[in-house]
Amino acid sequence: MKRSLELLSRVRHAAVLAAALTIGSMSLGAVTLESLIGTDINHGLVVGDKTFYNFSFTPTCAVGGVGTSCSSLVSSGLLTGINTGEIQITGDNGNSFPGLIGFNFTDSLKVISDGANNVTVDIGFLYNAAVTTGNQLITDVHLLAADTRNPSNASTPPSVTIGESVFNAANGNFLGNLQVTDPPPVLSASVILSTPVSAIRVIKDINLQSGAGMFNGTAKFASMTSMAQLLSQSAVPEPKTVALMFLTMLGLAIYQRRRLA
Repeated sequence: MKRSLELLSRVRHAAVLAAALTIGSMSLGAVTLESLIGTDINHGLVVGDKTFYNFSFTPTCAVGGVGTSCSSLVSSGLLTGINTGEIQITGDNGNSFPGLIGFNFTDSLKVISDGANNVTVDIGFLYNAAVTTGNQLITDVHLLAADTRNPSNASTPPSVTIGESVFNAANGNFLGNLQVTDPPPVLSASVILSTPVSAIRVIKDINLQSGAGMFNGTAKFASMTSMAQLLSQSAVPEPKTVALMFLTMLGLAIYQRRRLA
């Protein structure tokens, strides 16, 4: 059974990587990130058999490596996309990739060099996901991102990195991590969880760096326009199903022994 689950997860993993740059249409209406911050499981985003809740979004900014107020960068036009009231979270109930459930994060997150210095924003983005109906377990996690960097061919180009760690929400045990980064343009990643679970806590780090200075008279910049977070799953067999599978395997074994006798 375990080998079958791993095989199913790897097939889904390959399918996601093959479609890495395509984030399909979403099946549920969008809500703002602000409406999901700090929510409990009864007030989260319901997608299929799962609920996404307890979101957190904390940006930290710097100019030339020195910490600064993110609001000051917004005021000076060097940073956009950190207003949680404008960031859209849209549920996906298998429309993008059959068998995968999750949400799409749509934003205009962007950092722009001040003409001399590297401007950075580092965002801690956290959420919980839990199976709330049925008998499914979360077996693996997939991350896809879409970004723009200008220029991409400079000696010190802008960069976009998204990394995340996945934990068992019940006991805090580490289950896996994954990362996408540009450059190099690796915009999708997947991880098979060390143990299938019914609820996870995801701690995500989103880092954008504009790069220092100008390029051909234009200030360097990095932006992230969207990010998809998808979870795959495997059904937990009911006791009757397990018993039937056992009897079937036993019958086949007996038949095989008699045939070879």
